[in-house]
Amino acid sequence: SENGPLVAARSSAIHEGTTATSYAGQLETILGVSGLDDLITAVRACWMSLWSPRAVRYMRVHNVDPARNAVAVLFQSLVPARTAGGALSRTPDDRIVLTAAWGLGPAVAQGEVVPDRYVLRRDGPAVECVEPGHKDRLMTCSEAGVRWQAVRSDLITAPCLSESEAMALARLVLRAESVMNFPVEVEWALGDGGFELLQARPIAVTTQREEDHPRTDHSSLK
Repeated sequence: SENGPLVAARSSAIHEGTTATSYAGQLETILGVSGLDDLITAVRACWMSLWSPRAVRYMRVHNVDPARNAVAVLFQSLVPARTAGGALSRTPDDRIVLTAAWGLGPAVAQGEVVPDRYVLRRDGPAVECVEPGHKDRLMTCSEAGVRWQAVRSDLITAPCLSESEAMALARLVLRAESVMNFPVEVEWALGDGGFELLQARPIAVTTQREEDHPRTDHSSLK
């Protein structure tokens, strides 16, 4: 209904969620959907995002035929997050890495701010270091729509998560890895009800030793 809870429309492609083709950042997410008209528009926008230039280019690079692909649309309750971000359950040096910024997740996903970065040991887990970011704007969402607003000056470089919150989130990320039986990349949000994992996709982790052997064809950049 028009006065019902706000939801987020998220896209998921047939070939998404594999270590070879994660589709990270390629397909559309629509926040603040409310009412039938908005829902229909959001579904169409998510379907159409499979044919955006960036998605088509991504599929060609990964040898996926767009004509044999399709997009499902998932609706999730919108978390009114005070902070949100991403996480990697395992890095090449066997660590957990969390990123965080104020407000909703697009601030991090769309590169609108420099997020905080937390590095944790997997055993424990335990925080090794915190690198505060520069988070001068945040996204909020209400029935009036999505809105960007300035972050209070004293919060721009203040860490979004306490050490105990970072460890609690890391434990959830490890649980997601255990359920999927593979290292994962996670999107998360922290609202009044605690941490919510919004999405988890498998990732391929290159070992440090493999990275030490440079490519000879010069076809990629780091």
